[in-house]
Amino acid sequence: MIQKDRVVVDTNVFSYRMQDSPLGERFRSILAATHACLTVITLEELLFGAEKAGWGKKRRESLDALIADHELLPATEDTARVSARIRAERERQGRPLSRPDAWIAARALCNGLPLVSHDRDVRGISGLRVYILSDFGFEESKAPFHTTPKSGRVTGGAIEIHDRAA
Repeated sequence: MIQKDRVVVDTNVFSYRMQDSPLGERFRSILAATHACLTVITLEELLFGAEKAGWGKKRRESLDALIADHELLPATEDTARVSARIRAERERQGRPLSRPDAWIAARALCNGLPLVSHDRDVRGISGLRVYILSDFGFEESKAPFHTTPKSGRVTGGAIEIHDRAA
């Protein structure tokens, strides 16, 4: 059972949720029971996608309505510092991470929240809990969240998605 915990929703997951597909339905179902948050980077990526695709008024209104259902997490100086650290660490590991992905991960870390993504590139970021749902299926189990970086407190149980393909 999924608890009403705060999670950061990656851009790709938000995009899937808008699609009429089994994957979109699964993400809608999983996130319906959470307090979903978006970063300003995800907001920009979504708006850029709509602009680039030339969406009409009706689709843009649907996008705006769905965005409004999420808490918007601002970018801060801490976000920039953590993002820079993530990108540098990943480059040293020979696994570079895009600037948007690093910013989204950094915002999740700064808020002590897990990231729900469909992007395996965000795995292995120090201190970040990532939930991935693959096309091949998933398993749900309760697990405690990690200790939050700033407060040191441990938050309650949440979904944990184990990728079967990994």
